[in-house]
Amino acid sequence: MRLFLSSSREDRSCAKRWGATMRALGAEVISDATLVRAGAALEASDGFVLILPEPGTPRANHAFFEAGAARARGKRIVAVMPNADAARARELPNDM
Repeated sequence: MRLFLSSSREDRSCAKRWGATMRALGAEVISDATLVRAGAALEASDGFVLILPEPGTPRANHAFFEAGAARARGKRIVAVMPNADAARARELPNDM
């Protein structure tokens, strides 16, 4: 399974840990940094993992845009909350 892992720069260390765990479980983890053409990582994936950005994170809306694009393409989506802020999760669509 190829998983697209989306995170902000501020969450890169968290994303690296999640990526390592998913690889250890047999997944191929890809990101925008993995593939050159914008959107290619999402197109090439079977599923989408979103490291949910903290409120006030620069370009946090970009993560939600990517999640919406994944949803529009029918990808399986999982949101990961590094700090378990339940209020932040309410910003996601109900079916995520």
